[in-house]
Amino acid sequence: PIQLMLDKKEEAKLADAVTVTQSATENIIVRAEDGARVSLPPASASLDGTVNIEIKPTVEAPSREGSRVVSTVYDITVRDDEGNAISDLREGAEAEIILPYNEQELQAQGVSEDAIMPSFFDETINAWVTIENYTIDKDKNVVIARIKHFTRFAIIAAADVTPPAPPAS
Repeated sequence: PIQLMLDKKEEAKLADAVTVTQSATENIIVRAEDGARVSLPPASASLDGTVNIEIKPTVEAPSREGSRVVSTVYDITVRDDEGNAISDLREGAEAEIILPYNEQELQAQGVSEDAIMPSFFDETINAWVTIENYTIDKDKNVVIARIKHFTRFAIIAAADVTPPAPPAS
């Protein structure tokens, strides 16, 4: 008979969602307790009124062929003072997001820091898309990405698609 043993790992607690409402003409910074951060320059989302930004950590992370999620996923939503969603920044504007990662968790998944990429989930093609403009701060264990729109963000690594080595004869 085959026996399968499962060890239950302690689940990491997700940070609480954080919402900040501020004047659209001010620099807005929203920080989650786990180190995730959104920094929105003045007048980049709206020219007047207030802007509401929410960072919501989640485990809802669709992995797709060729990639896998190796961090917490963050839903970042921005709304104007009437509650309307703002999905894109104004022409020429960029926001900065900081996505934290745990080096030990990466190693446990067989992933090196050099193999991680910040990505956003594109609902239209149902896939993770790499953010082009980013840096990895290996000393602070964060990825700093510059973005022009708001959606779901995570750190992704290439899925292990290498076939196993043939048995030695």
